Amino acid sequence: MPNSPVPPRSTPRPDSEPYRAPRPARDELKRFAHPVVGDLALRRQALTVGGAEQQVIIVYQATAGSPSEAALARLA
Repeated sequence: MPNSPVPPRSTPRPDSEPYRAPRPARDELKRFAHPVVGDLALRRQALTVGGAEQQVIIVYQATAGSPSEAALARLA
């Protein structure tokens, strides 16, 4: 981009960390087709563990009151 105040990520800057490949989205909607309860739309969140950034906890959650929440309840 011409006249951009922020240089592209591939441009090395002495005051920045080395370039790292982009990580997957940490909060996104995932859709599943379950063989018993049908379609599910679940929010996926990736949480890093303090002091151990290589470890990640993945949480899937249905929106309250949604058909996906009711479907998950039928599986419990």
